[in-house]
Amino acid sequence: MIVWSVLAGPVFGRNPQPVTGPVSGSNPRPGAGFGGNSGPGADPAVAGSFRRLRWLPLALILAQVTLGVSSLLTSPGIVPQHWGLFDWLAQLHQIVGLLFLLTMVRMLYLVIPVQQHPVTV
Repeated sequence: MIVWSVLAGPVFGRNPQPVTGPVSGSNPRPGAGFGGNSGPGADPAVAGSFRRLRWLPLALILAQVTLGVSSLLTSPGIVPQHWGLFDWLAQLHQIVGLLFLLTMVRMLYLVIPVQQHPVTV
């Protein structure tokens, strides 16, 4: 978890705060919690990021369902050794699925609190 938070902080443009008090029941990352808005100490960048991205999973799921149904409806027209409409729809269906997975990982990063512990060498 320490390696992820050290590497992900600069990548995602956020730097989690180290835990200074007791770990149980504390919220070490400002802005953690559902929607990135957990009270007066909430990080506005986290809340803004979550608000900007909250519509994206629904849009990707709608695109995923549309592409899946469209690829099934065009499957009777499959011609061996020929790249057709079915193949394009199936590939786009896979790409949208991967984008949905990446979006959900990003949303979880915004929502789940990060706990850092001091590293002893």
